[in-house]
Amino acid sequence: DAIVTALRRKLLEEAFEVLDAKSGVDIISELADVQEVIFALCKALGSSLGQISVERKAKRRRRGGFDRGLMLVKTATPHSIQIQPDIQQNDTLDLTTSSRPIQVISADADIPAKPLYRRPDQRQVDGRLEQMLTFEIEITRISERFLETKNNIELTFNVGDQQHHQRNSILTIELRRTNSALRGIVRLRADPQMQLIMDDLE
Repeated sequence: DAIVTALRRKLLEEAFEVLDAKSGVDIISELADVQEVIFALCKALGSSLGQISVERKAKRRRRGGFDRGLMLVKTATPHSIQIQPDIQQNDTLDLTTSSRPIQVISADADIPAKPLYRRPDQRQVDGRLEQMLTFEIEITRISERFLETKNNIELTFNVGDQQHHQRNSILTIELRRTNSALRGIVRLRADPQMQLIMDDLE
């Protein structure tokens, strides 16, 4: 179990090195490392590359491959397709493709990706005010070493026990990836234009 777990983690690490490779020669070199881990993983599982090949071919027949470089814009499951009440059982469905022009993507920067999910929230927990930031990003969009994901959110905190003293602060969250390791940095600093808001005092 330990060797299988270690090899699965190593496979992920090597896959990120393929992602970060800078040239075709580097990609081939990193793919050789991926294949070496696959060999070791098959051996640890008492399996063979032949079994992987059989499974790959079966999935290719069912789902297709990547030879043509096609990317699905949207997928649907049978449960998400609404059945129209006026369709009879002997009716046929028109499954012809639309005549829309095919969008060709040439630059890697144009590959579609999920937008960054970011949601600030404020709530009461056990009678105390809590400010929370929830965010989600595809890990493959965080480039190795050179680029990082940084998000700022402005927060207002009560200073001390008095509700009428408030301090504006900026919370910064940075994510940096090196190979398969992800480092997070959280900074909380006072807003340069900090103001103390005071209620009218008698």
